[in-house]
Formats: sequence, C-alpha cells, structure tokens
Amino acid sequence: MASDRLSAVQRFFDRWTAGDRTVSADEIHPDAELHTRLAAAAGEPYRGREGIERWGRDLGELWETMELEVEEMIETDSGQVLVFSTATLTTKGTEVSFTQPIAWLFTFRDDLPVRMDVFQNHADGRKAAGLL
Repeated sequence: MASDRLSAVQRFFDRWTAGDRTVSADEIHPDAELHTRLAAAAGEPYRGREGIERWGRDLGELWETMELEVEEMIETDSGQVLVFSTATLTTKGTEVSFTQPIAWLFTFRDDLPVRMDVFQNHADGRKAAGLL
C-alpha cells in the first residue's frame, strides 16, 4: 500500500499530466519552494502555491506541448519522495520535439511538500536523494 506521501505526489502528477497546472493550498506547505533550471536562471526559487502555478505558466510559454510520463516513485528512508519521469516536449512555433529524463525530489514538512527539486537526469536525482 502506498504511503500518504507517495499518494500525495501521485495526485500531483495525475493532475499535471492531465494538463491541470493548479496547486491546492492543502497540497503543499505554505513555505514551499520549487528549485528548477528556470528558477536558477531567475536567481531564486518559485515560492508558495502562486509561485508553483507561475512555474507551470512559464513552462507553457516555452513549450507547445508537454507530456509527462511517471516511471517510478520511491519513498526514501529519510521520507523524501523521488520521482523518475520522462518529458516529451515540443518547442513553440516549431514541430521540433524531444524527450528529456527528469527526476523530482520532494522534501516534506508537516506531511506536505516544502521543497521540490527538479533534475535534468535521473542520476542527479538519485544523488540528491542519497541513493548513489
């Protein structure tokens, strides 16, 4: 049986893959931060529910289509959830598409995700989760 943390992350991905980029206030910690390459380029993480929803809109401005397939979810001994996925992306205004492996590491506080780190390959996700 899946843990509450795995179930919460699964619900997030189910909605995301269905095209719903909204985040409910009861799904994430009020102090949540999302660390991605886009956030690094801006110089700070996306913060809170509004920030994470803005990230979804920012991605929508970059990509014509975004298809995400979750391959595996692991709850680590420290209580983090590591997700291995593959994204198929099509650039805006072109028909150029490519596939990108993505790892997501969810860290929890008060049983809610408080930090989400996105990695451009699975090995970096494993390393961040302490699994390498």
